[in-house]
Amino acid sequence: GLMSRKRIGDILLERNAITPAQLEAGLAAQKRTRQRLGVTLVQQGLISEVQLAQALGASLNLGTVDLAQAQADWSAVHMLRARFCEAHELFPFAIDKQGPVKRLLVALSDPLNQPAIEEIEFTTGLKVLPYVSTHSQVRAAILRYYHKHSQADAEARAKTVVMAAPQQAPAPVEEDEAPMVVGEEIISMQNVIP
Repeated sequence: GLMSRKRIGDILLERNAITPAQLEAGLAAQKRTRQRLGVTLVQQGLISEVQLAQALGASLNLGTVDLAQAQADWSAVHMLRARFCEAHELFPFAIDKQGPVKRLLVALSDPLNQPAIEEIEFTTGLKVLPYVSTHSQVRAAILRYYHKHSQADAEARAKTVVMAAPQQAPAPVEEDEAPMVVGEEIISMQNVIP
């Protein structure tokens, strides 16, 4: 909602991470990209992902986690499916067994994603303790733990995703090309069917 959007900008201002002019530019760019303000500011090169994670943590009173350093607990990882983690940009990294209720510690690049948190609690039966992490770190952790990439490879791949993300509309398909593409897809589909 509006409150959270304003708050992240204010906190970045308070931390001198950005200038008021940069915030204005970020808000203008956000209108075009329709993305979260923090993501837009990172893509514009105005703040680092780590600055964004720390500001989000401060604004929401949540801890931050460095997934590149943290050793994830497999019993936590197995609680969620890779596709769910990818869709919501989150990663379950530990289970807290202290206290009366077992809690699943989940790193999110968007800790305001309440529907995802509620779905995790519903499907796992555990309370979620959200932590803030960066887009790159979450992606890299998913590649490492779910898709078995090496840490270096996962980090390299996750970084390129962030850098290569200026939102541009895909080039329109030339009219005479369209049937070709469709035809290829149909043929490859037939090959799949035994």
